[in-house]
Amino acid sequence: MSLKITGLNKTIDLSSTTLQGEASNEIKIQTDAGVTVVTIGSDGSIDIATGAKIKVNGQAVVGGRLAAVAAPAGGATVDAEARAAIALIIARMKVTGGHGLIAD
Repeated sequence: MSLKITGLNKTIDLSSTTLQGEASNEIKIQTDAGVTVVTIGSDGSIDIATGAKIKVNGQAVVGGRLAAVAAPAGGATVDAEARAAIALIIARMKVTGGHGLIAD
């Protein structure tokens, strides 16, 4: 797989580039202090550092994984259809079988 960095009017092809004396198989974006905030792997995976968020037009749209959400239970009125829909939404957001936005 060939990875390229494009920006600042330059393109760097990482498949044929050696950085810091070693062949590079990932891209790291670091702060001025050298703290890695984003790593892009050769498989296309993107790892964002703890506390960082993905923003679109300045609005945070995805952050770190949140705690698990309990399935609906109890209450005076039981709406089976609503509970099934809520349970499905929770399942789609979980790690196992879902998007990984919340813990299992």
